[in-house]
Amino acid sequence: MATRTPRVLYALVARQVNVLAEFMADEVHFQVSQIVRMVLRQISVHDQEKSLEYAEDYFFHCIIREGISFVCLTDKDFSFRKARAFLEDVRSEFMGAYGDQAHTAHTFAFNAEFAPVLQGRITFFNTDKSAEQSMDKLGITQQKINATIDQMQTNIESVLERGEKLDLLVEKTEQLDQAAFKFERSAKELKQAIYCKRIKTMACVSCVLLVVLFFIAVLACGGLSFKECKN
Repeated sequence: MATRTPRVLYALVARQVNVLAEFMADEVHFQVSQIVRMVLRQISVHDQEKSLEYAEDYFFHCIIREGISFVCLTDKDFSFRKARAFLEDVRSEFMGAYGDQAHTAHTFAFNAEFAPVLQGRITFFNTDKSAEQSMDKLGITQQKINATIDQMQTNIESVLERGEKLDLLVEKTEQLDQAAFKFERSAKELKQAIYCKRIKTMACVSCVLLVVLFFIAVLACGGLSFKECKN
């Protein structure tokens, strides 16, 4: 008996627990549709990717982008990488068609239009070998994104480093300003002290000269009575 090729069996688009569109293959039991709603309750809006085993032979795979969940059910042996490529492909198709409407639409608002799209993408990824090329493109895109993120981190670190140097320069400038202010104040105080000392010196010299002149006058005038000078 030939082994069945692993496939995507079910796909769904939801906002939290509100299903916006879904499609399931004929062999999928309706119970899966109910179980996936339980899965949605286990998924946090902060999760970017998640995979959960179901009934030993299957896996639920999920990615969340901008608050919208994209979920698929695959056979256990279906490549995780290919499942992610499928979900990214569905996300691109869905957001390209509905965009911001997805954040306010009611339950099953897009099911009539988008369920056939889900069916077509499931068929493509299950049967068309060119789906592998989509995976390669996804890998290349992811590498470019990672490279861009790395470059941004490097730029941010460089800016932060320059910021630290700038802060140091500002601190040194402030220190120089404070030193200049202290020097200016000290210079003014020194100038004032020198001026006061000069005044005191001139006053002392003037007093000494007056005293000398007084004694000369006393001697010249014959004593303190100044009798010779009076005659």
